[in-house]
Amino acid sequence: MNKEDLSYLFEIFNPENVYIESRILKTESGTISGYFDNVDDLYKNIKRYDGRYNVFFTLNPIVQDVSCRSVNHFTEWARNTTSDKEIAHRDWILIDLDPERPAGVSSTDEELAKAESLAEKVEGFLTEQGFPEPVKCMSGNGIHLLYLIDMENTTDSAKCIKEFLAQMDKKFSNPDVKIDTTTYNAGRITKLYGTVACKGDSTKDRPHRRSKIISAPEELVIVSRKQIEDTISFCAPAEAKPAKVVSGSLKDKEPTAYRGVKIEVRKFCESHGLEIVREKPLDYGGTCFVLSECPWNDEHSRDSGAYIIEFANGKICAGCHHDSCKDENWRTLLKKFPDMKAYTESYRREPSKKSKDMAASQILLADIKEEGHRFFHDKGENAYAAVPLDNGHIEYMAVNDKRYKQSLRRMFYRNYDKTISEEAMRQAIDTIDAEANYNSAEIIPATRCKYSNGHIYYYLADEEQTVFCVSKEGIRILEDCPIPFIKRQNMLAQVIPMDREVRKGEKKPSFQKLARKYWKFETEEDMILHNVVLLTRFISDIPAPIVYYKGDRGSAKTTSMKLDKMLIDPSFTDIKALPSSINDVVSALSGQYMICFDNVEGGITKDVANIFCISCSSGFFSKRKLFTDNETADIKLSTRLSFSGITTISGRADFLDRCICLSTKRIPASQRQPVNDILEEFQKDLPYLLYKSMKILSKAMVIYEELELSELPRMADFAKFGYAIAEAMKYGGEKFLEIYDQNQDELLEIMVEEDTILSVLIEFIRKKHYFCGKMMELRAQLIGQAEQMDIDIRYLLKTENALSRKINQSQSVLAMFGIHLERGKSNGNRYIKIWQEEEGNNQKNRME
Repeated sequence: MNKEDLSYLFEIFNPENVYIESRILKTESGTISGYFDNVDDLYKNIKRYDGRYNVFFTLNPIVQDVSCRSVNHFTEWARNTTSDKEIAHRDWILIDLDPERPAGVSSTDEELAKAESLAEKVEGFLTEQGFPEPVKCMSGNGIHLLYLIDMENTTDSAKCIKEFLAQMDKKFSNPDVKIDTTTYNAGRITKLYGTVACKGDSTKDRPHRRSKIISAPEELVIVSRKQIEDTISFCAPAEAKPAKVVSGSLKDKEPTAYRGVKIEVRKFCESHGLEIVREKPLDYGGTCFVLSECPWNDEHSRDSGAYIIEFANGKICAGCHHDSCKDENWRTLLKKFPDMKAYTESYRREPSKKSKDMAASQILLADIKEEGHRFFHDKGENAYAAVPLDNGHIEYMAVNDKRYKQSLRRMFYRNYDKTISEEAMRQAIDTIDAEANYNSAEIIPATRCKYSNGHIYYYLADEEQTVFCVSKEGIRILEDCPIPFIKRQNMLAQVIPMDREVRKGEKKPSFQKLARKYWKFETEEDMILHNVVLLTRFISDIPAPIVYYKGDRGSAKTTSMKLDKMLIDPSFTDIKALPSSINDVVSALSGQYMICFDNVEGGITKDVANIFCISCSSGFFSKRKLFTDNETADIKLSTRLSFSGITTISGRADFLDRCICLSTKRIPASQRQPVNDILEEFQKDLPYLLYKSMKILSKAMVIYEELELSELPRMADFAKFGYAIAEAMKYGGEKFLEIYDQNQDELLEIMVEEDTILSVLIEFIRKKHYFCGKMMELRAQLIGQAEQMDIDIRYLLKTENALSRKINQSQSVLAMFGIHLERGKSNGNRYIKIWQEEEGNNQKNRME
């Protein structure tokens, strides 16, 4: 084992560095026992036994006087070890899940996997009962779930824990894995995590494994005795089961704990002069308290736009629906009151004393460990950090991003009142990068949305790191999200989704009706297509079409994209110009969940079009890391793309086949509004629009699960989700597919109309039906056809090679019009043959 494992164990189970007993059983020297209050002595004494014997330690805190039996060293043939009566207090409940196997042997990988699977079920059940995240460990052969408690060492406590373990055993134990019901005694010893579990001989099928702490919450939360007793009752016969509350008001719940101090929203408002005009339960759990006046801006008080939300999981959020208050939150509200200073100050442990001889990078790394940063990496070997925040939440950051480096600089300056050099920072970041990639888990983070196992996870990017989960069961806010979300530097916090209140007799507007207020399109079909496509953008990791806004000047193309961004992925830079270089394009796409490029004119180059096609399909772009070596970095591109322009943005059929063209309606001069007025009005409706979006998606996921379609267009995953969403919005799935197919055809026809050579060639074949000859002969006949159409193409077809290249690039487009070509050689002369299928067989199909 290594000293870091012991340090981590002490941090969790012995944070005060008091004496704990370490015990080794059944050795050549009998029982070996020692009492240790520091990592160094324990590590020095254990090294010689690790791997030879099973090493244990006392889980609960001991009466410190018993340490005099053997202070900071081991005693062989120990006659006295810690008894139940010598436990000072009960701090832990141990749920030991042990695979069934022959006695005296290690478990197989398959048996251990079964224990892990059952442990997930047990943890999930206890989470539903209100238990916090446990410390999860692997004992070498099974899984341990350890929950922090606060109970006196009494007979009554022992009975309570014994009954709890008995109920867990009845509910979850199966022929393959058993829950140990004997771990209720106060003096229980358990595996010293980090040491090797030695049962029998180590074989290929039944190896000796090193035990370890798999995971631990950043902040340990105590399980109350009432929660334990309620769980016992819940698992007991049906008549003893209490009613289970799933949503509604929090009047009967415990007040919210904030930085260790409990806050009750009603009392807080009453004592600080904040009038609550009404309360409304949230259907995803919790209560919204609507304030009569905005505490941040008096001008917003006329419409009760300010609120405080107390969620079912104890989290508190606050805000105002006006755009000028978009940066206000619970923290900024607390700062307005002097007596709330304790809640807004930065809380942290005092930094440990560092040696003057230590380099700045080593000091920084020690501080990072002390602050509790955890690291992981993705498939592309990009390193990430899980950083504990002052408010008790966890924020995930990319290690090499400016945001994480700035946080480290602030921490160093706060601790030592001086700056850290660039070289020291580089050394620390390089070390963290190596630690994340070689000694940490592989986890794929997300940016704004994540679709996984039939659930949509939506990250608000607020101070509380709020994540909503949308599934076929409905909407709920998560206390512990299984997906780590990265807050990119340009991300803005999203509003809290919220239902709308209406006066008696009024009806709440549908998403469709409210959308008409802000988005204006030439046709009803474009409006339907827009609304369906917009909601599919909440679903990540499926092929996503590019939305191309086309229209005359003054048709609100840019404003339409801004509104899309505000709903899906608000950011500081909502609209961008299309970069000119490939590397800049890749950088732009890899940094955002959704991106909008404005005023794209003159077409898109072949290379850029290829990058966009990769992004639509969630593919990878390989890029050299350094010019000094051959190492490459694979960058995943999965961005939701939008463009605006007046002319067609590309003549490439494979690119346009991934596009949806929406024609915006020119706004009459009498109806035009300043953009800021539109955006501010939209900001007021945004919580309701977001709420309705999630409700529609929840309904669509029920439909999607049972949906089977005989035919689908090229972007099949998108089309299937679009069908389900159109059904949930009462547009009709078949109508959506019809509109989508028609839009693809129209986009192709527009491309042909705007491509002079292609339109002349298609018209020529439509008339002739067949051509076979040399390229120079085809060029001459096409020039003649163009003259009949009052078009001059001589400057476009200066040589036969230019025509040959154009035909090669257009083969897939021609095939959609039933036009085929063949090249060959006859009597030493090259020829090209072009023909069109007969009218009955001429199908303008999508490319498979």
